[in-house]
Amino acid sequence: MIWTLLLVRTLDLSIPPLLIWAGIPIAQLSLVLAFTPGGIGILEGGWYAVLTLAGLPNETISAFLLGQRLYWTLFSALLLGIGWLLLITRKQEKTKEVASK
Repeated sequence: MIWTLLLVRTLDLSIPPLLIWAGIPIAQLSLVLAFTPGGIGILEGGWYAVLTLAGLPNETISAFLLGQRLYWTLFSALLLGIGWLLLITRKQEKTKEVASK
């Protein structure tokens, strides 16, 4: 919830925190139907339904959904990069260990 609230503040959107709090479980339940990698489109559909029923304008909803998907993509890329660096570092350490024996 915290990252969603930070995203809303960063994008300067007028989405009430209570709506975010109530919308997270509903949007997450939409992932039961997810058949696409990363729930692409399914999670957004859940959020779209929640935000539309709350009466928010389409511009606000679109900015939120695009920002959310961009955040998850960047966060996943960051985790992938950190994992890759750790793997390379461990591999180099093992290579040096074997070479020193």
